[in-house]
Amino acid sequence: MLLRRLPDPVPPARHEIPVSYIRRLANLHGLDGSDPWVQVTQREKSGGMRRVVVPERLAVLTGRSVHALAGAMPELRDPQPGWRMFRHTPQTDCRRCDAQHPGGVVLRLLPHHRYVCLVTVPGSALRTRTGPRPT
Repeated sequence: MLLRRLPDPVPPARHEIPVSYIRRLANLHGLDGSDPWVQVTQREKSGGMRRVVVPERLAVLTGRSVHALAGAMPELRDPQPGWRMFRHTPQTDCRRCDAQHPGGVVLRLLPHHRYVCLVTVPGSALRTRTGPRPT
C-alpha cells in the first residue's frame, strides 16, 4: 500500500540527496524512516540490492511536482547531471543554514566550487565584495 500525501511536506533543501529528504520527512511526521523509503523506491533494474528513488512516487508523497523535486535534488534530474561537477560524497552544510530545514541534518551533494557557507563564515562574504568593508 502506498503512503498518502503527507500533511506537511517541507520542501527539499538545494542539492539535498533523496535519502536525507525522505528521512527528514519521516522525522517530521513521526514515521519510521524505512516506511516512506520503501514506498518511494524500487530495486534497481539490474536486479541488485540497491534501491533507487522513483520520482513520481516521491511527488505523490510530497504533493510537489517531479520538476520541482528534481530542481532541488540532482539525483532525480533527467537527463542526469554531469556527476564530475559534484563531490563524490554527500556533506552536511552548516548548522545555521540547516536550521531553516526542519526534520534533522541535511545531506547534500555539493559542487566542487562550494567549500564554505558564505552566509555563516565570518568575513567570507565580505572578502568577495568590492569596495570598503562595512563597519
